[in-house]
Amino acid sequence: MTAEYPEKSVFKIKTAYNSGSGFLLESFPYIITNHHVVEGCIMVAVEDITQSKFPAEVIYSNTELDIAFLKPEHIFGYKSLQWTKGTELKVRDRVLALGFPFGLPFTITEGIVSNAKQYIDGQYYIQTDAAINPGNSGGPLVDTHGNFAGMTTSKFMQADHVGFAIPAQWILREIDFFRSQNPVERSIKCQFCEQLISLEQDYCENCGAEIDPSKFGEKPLDPFAVFVENALSNIQINPVLARAGLDEWEFHQGSSFVKIYIHQNKYLYAISPINYLPSKDIGKVYEYLLSDPIEPFHLSVDQNQIYISYRVHLSDLYSELKEMIQNNLSRLAIEADNMDDFLSVKYGCPKTHFSKAV
Repeated sequence: MTAEYPEKSVFKIKTAYNSGSGFLLESFPYIITNHHVVEGCIMVAVEDITQSKFPAEVIYSNTELDIAFLKPEHIFGYKSLQWTKGTELKVRDRVLALGFPFGLPFTITEGIVSNAKQYIDGQYYIQTDAAINPGNSGGPLVDTHGNFAGMTTSKFMQADHVGFAIPAQWILREIDFFRSQNPVERSIKCQFCEQLISLEQDYCENCGAEIDPSKFGEKPLDPFAVFVENALSNIQINPVLARAGLDEWEFHQGSSFVKIYIHQNKYLYAISPINYLPSKDIGKVYEYLLSDPIEPFHLSVDQNQIYISYRVHLSDLYSELKEMIQNNLSRLAIEADNMDDFLSVKYGCPKTHFSKAV
């Protein structure tokens, strides 16, 4: 079943800084990913192939091996990848890299093993010519039977037909260690003595090695992010689940899909693709759209798609307009949810493929 439907085992991981991939492995109720995907985060958003989201806590990290475990809110109904003991990849074996490159929908890329034990910076990696790009980080590498073989990582400089994965044996060894320690709070492993460290401190109490305390905490959000996320909280949108990368948020308000982002470090945009133009009586639709019925929001058409949008200069966030702008960000999501229904009923405008059934 896993070999047939590997996408049910793989997730998109979204944070306030980037996006990556993660996966479930048999008999282990935590989502596995790269540490660098979730670094600086306590809570992250996990998205499945249906674009359903749920929160997960970064419960454990091995910063040296670039491995992290996430404790999800739930994992009911999802599949797990399998691992066959004794199976080792060899040069020229065919492999599949599963994940969400560049934040795209679920993607499978195929290649061969170029080197089963490539030694880089003191560690062995599986080298493959399967396409591995930013966003693939933390996703699984599987053999042609769907068995887990490694975890892809794009922390290295990109080059054509050169991808790397952490071998399955390292991941399984880390799982065994995690189980033996059974931590009940967020922890990292000391890279020198391999003891768990669960408190914010400057050194390992066991071996005395210096510890970067930032590995424990959450990286502070920039002022723009705080501003936007306060607006989202005002309409009961969980900011963690809305995060889609650095200064970018995506969420559904009712049926409408809303995206908020900073453009060219000058403007704050909020936009929602709400409807398609109808097949007839288009003139009436244009007449309505051009009447500016929902100022300060703007209705526009691009190709066959109707948008509602709102734009402000970032400097205005520091002016007396600050509170009004924040209220408008909240209102845009509500107006988008109302407008897509109105245009659908009044003018026969179909909702876009971004819309969510409610």
